[in-house]
Amino acid sequence: MALSAERKHQIGTALVWVAMWTGTGLILRGHGDEFGSMIPLLAAGSFVGLALPGHQGMRAYLIGTLTVWAALLVATAIVLSGTAFLGPMMALLAAGAAYFVLVVPIYLIISWPGRADGDRH
Repeated sequence: MALSAERKHQIGTALVWVAMWTGTGLILRGHGDEFGSMIPLLAAGSFVGLALPGHQGMRAYLIGTLTVWAALLVATAIVLSGTAFLGPMMALLAAGAAYFVLVVPIYLIISWPGRADGDRH
């Protein structure tokens, strides 16, 4: 049973959000105050990010994704300003943003609905 492109998108999105949470936990381990400050940001990003449409509309996806990641980066800069964790967290979030802003749109364009997996015509 082959997975649909939409299902692959959903699985990839969930895996990247798990990686964002895990990376944050590793970067901020032992520093509960900073991690506690990041929980609302990651929760909001995860909730909105997982709800964004994939195949339903590229424009809506890109606008939503850019908004979510810009807000996460700005909020993280505010929350962690003046700490040694700002650089590593910004790098982690930049990697997540790159996935959702570059990799996912390219994947969605290549695997548009209605085309059979593996059909390259």
